[in-house]
Amino acid sequence: MQALPPLSSWTDRLRALTILGSIGLISVLHVLTPGPAEAANHMASHGLHSALEGLYYIPLLLAGYWWGRWPAGTCGVLVTGVYGLHTQFQLGGILDPANRGRLLALIIFPAVAFTTGLLADRLRRETQALLDAERQVRRAEMLAALGELSAGLAHEIRNPLASIRGAADVLAASFAPGSRDEEFARLLVSEVQRLDRVVCDFLQFARPGRAGDEFADPGACIQATFSLLRSPAAKANVKFTFDGAADGRLVRCPPEALRQVMLNLCLNALQAIGQGPGTVSVQAEAPHPERMRLVVDDTGPGVPPEQREAIFRPFHTTKDHGTGLGLSVVAKIVSGCGGTVHVTDGPEGGARFIVELPLAPPGIQVPVPEVVG
Repeated sequence: MQALPPLSSWTDRLRALTILGSIGLISVLHVLTPGPAEAANHMASHGLHSALEGLYYIPLLLAGYWWGRWPAGTCGVLVTGVYGLHTQFQLGGILDPANRGRLLALIIFPAVAFTTGLLADRLRRETQALLDAERQVRRAEMLAALGELSAGLAHEIRNPLASIRGAADVLAASFAPGSRDEEFARLLVSEVQRLDRVVCDFLQFARPGRAGDEFADPGACIQATFSLLRSPAAKANVKFTFDGAADGRLVRCPPEALRQVMLNLCLNALQAIGQGPGTVSVQAEAPHPERMRLVVDDTGPGVPPEQREAIFRPFHTTKDHGTGLGLSVVAKIVSGCGGTVHVTDGPEGGARFIVELPLAPPGIQVPVPEVVG
């Protein structure tokens, strides 16, 4: 709380000089003006005193507008003090019954100044909030336009990538196995595949959320995910397990979106374990009548506490060949379905990803998704 006006700049000093000079000038005129009992024309003197008294409100209103409530309140107290001395020694005393109006003015001066400053402070806060909101809207519009442009660009990149990959496969097949040319051709194929994965992940992240009520069977989606990852899991000596304690309950989420969430989480766990032996376990439970919890545990190295928020940001990755979009896609899908996702320590030292989604109303049925694999 700053009770005195700021004097850090020449503008502030000029304003202070204006306010204090105005108060001083009005006070001098008040003192030099004869009181009603001293003047030959009582009514004329009374009218002049009333006009000079009203002039005090001009510097007080300016102080409230320029400085806010507390400095303006200080100016109001100053005016009360000056006008109170004038009333006490020139107009018959503050407690004189004839000065009841002036006694009330002594209270009104700081009240008007403080109220004006309070309103000015609120106006400044609301104006700043509007300006901040306008900047955020403009930034959101720019990001939305950039996202649409980037998504379109990424989509167009996929077509030449497919042609380059086909040509690289043909070149690799035409060279002698084990030769330097064949090695470079295979490297070209590998890098094109990596670029294609980056583009696919980016398109998945940039895709708008789906509206409407769609429901999925978590157990079927998890089994479909296990089928897709059966081959790489066997090569890495990693075992997948599923505890369907809430089997048969549906969640409010599109089936393909939930499969994408489980695929990204299980693939992330598989990559974190690396070469096994290891285990990725998934549990489905309903700890709340309106929510279902999907828990993915792995026996990998885990996620350090300082990175647990950052891993859900786009393009943040701790892997040498990661895109940094897999977990961002998970967070976006889960949030769009009205759920939450976070990571903590697993019971076996690895990472534990916990996804909570709203349950579907009773009686909802969905087709069993086709299991690929």
